[in-house]
Amino acid sequence: MKNIIEFLDKTRNILSSKIEFPAESFLGFDIAEPANNIYAVDGGSCIIVDGGNWLIAKLRIGHVKYHKKERTEKQQNDFNLGIVKSKENVKFDLSPKFDWAQFTIPNTKLDEMPNVIRSILEWNHTKKLVEQMSPGDIMLVDGSFVAFNSFHKKIISDTLELCKNRGVHIIGVCKTCRLEKEEKPLIGCLCKHDKQNSLKQWLYSEGETDVVKFHEKSKFCYRIQFDREYPTSEKLVLLGKIAYYCRDPELLGYPYPLLSIDKIARIRDNEKDLTKHKVKALAKKLGKDFIEDDEKSTIMHDLLDERAYR
Repeated sequence: MKNIIEFLDKTRNILSSKIEFPAESFLGFDIAEPANNIYAVDGGSCIIVDGGNWLIAKLRIGHVKYHKKERTEKQQNDFNLGIVKSKENVKFDLSPKFDWAQFTIPNTKLDEMPNVIRSILEWNHTKKLVEQMSPGDIMLVDGSFVAFNSFHKKIISDTLELCKNRGVHIIGVCKTCRLEKEEKPLIGCLCKHDKQNSLKQWLYSEGETDVVKFHEKSKFCYRIQFDREYPTSEKLVLLGKIAYYCRDPELLGYPYPLLSIDKIARIRDNEKDLTKHKVKALAKKLGKDFIEDDEKSTIMHDLLDERAYR
């Protein structure tokens, strides 16, 4: 492993010289208690049973609403998903039902398809929330506004347009980012530069890229995406209101509404195992033995992992 670390370090240094960030690229802002509501939407998914060319997955979509320090609303919606993939096409069913007119799943790996549908459900849920939000309210979503296909893109663009018309702000906060600065990871370079930065909270802007540090003692900064073009002064005001929720020591510098909804939407291993047991029990009761037969196509690694820790 020592050789690997040294290889990575040497190769990174060859790719480019030391990254310099002009001081004027960083703008400070003050934390401010928001008068409006803050919403956060997130979702979770897991594959319950994988039958080789079909799968059963569980999806969860939810949101929280905060007014100042108080959580005033919490909601989660669960969905069951079945997908069958053949050479010709992909067929799927979702329960509860959703209006899938004009929708086709992108040609991707079978085990990636639940995440595609989860994201579409998240944006659909976000759009419905925006319809009832008040001017000045802020919506936080996990990730950027990237679409998988035209159907997905339309839901996102319709939601962003609705936000603009209603005077609602929607901001995507990316937990991960692969953008580069002179062939080095942008976030890593900014975190290193921050050690010499005198600003407590800051916004770094370069072209269409915005990165923010929400708390002076946080070790992290995040790429963010705004729903539309804002004057710089308005961006800083919005970030100050979000930073109000980034002071919780559980994850300092990360918006607590997003942390809160992540806990609600996440499907944990014990829940996955319990759901899998219920699915198999129901299939057995219905006389559908294909569930356990087909699953043998994919579960050997799991069986070996279980025995490795005995």
